[in-house]
Amino acid sequence: MLKKILYVLGVTLLLAFSNAQAAKIDAAHVARVKDGAERGDAFAQCILADCYDFADCEGIPHDYTEARKWYEKAATQGKDTAQFNLGLMYYKGKGVPQDYAKPWNGGKKLQRKDTPKLKQTWA
Repeated sequence: MLKKILYVLGVTLLLAFSNAQAAKIDAAHVARVKDGAERGDAFAQCILADCYDFADCEGIPHDYTEARKWYEKAATQGKDTAQFNLGLMYYKGKGVPQDYAKPWNGGKKLQRKDTPKLKQTWA
């Protein structure tokens, strides 16, 4: 279990801090992420969507249609990062018709879901 957590943390950090000059995520890691995504793991689906969205993974082309597909799969499972990134795609019109209202629908869901937790944290 610890090995899986460290792996997920490592991939997340690579995605979070990568930029155009950084090395791409290697093919071995991409294969593991793809396998997890295809098995229905929401976290892996979100990472795979990021790979297509930002083109920072070896062997994964820049493809907004694929990014949207994987973000939607993860978002329907409640993955808030995927919901946020999907909303950004609509807000910016990245591979989808630009829609300023659509991102807020997801934001309202997240706000309702997280509000009690936030109230407890700040109370």
